[in-house]
Amino acid sequence: MASISVTRGDLAKAEDYYLRALAVREKVAPGSAAVAESLSKLGRIADARSDPSTAEDYYLRALGVHEKLAPGSSAVAEILMHLGLNAGIRANSASQRDY
Repeated sequence: MASISVTRGDLAKAEDYYLRALAVREKVAPGSAAVAESLSKLGRIADARSDPSTAEDYYLRALGVHEKLAPGSSAVAEILMHLGLNAGIRANSASQRDY
């Protein structure tokens, strides 16, 4: 349902579904790849809402989980990529405020 909401552009609804999924996953399987996946998707939603600070928080949490489960994995690389893109967005926003 969340991915359908994203496709339709309803980010608020998608975020709600991902938050609900995260709550269940943290209860059932804390520290799992499923938790990291939910965190990563919430980061992408925050990015889409132009909220890089919140996105960074979600990505860092996801990175922590992935680094414990599979250091050096493609999942870690993917989160690092999102963090890099996020840092670029934040840097551009900061430099735009200077003008």
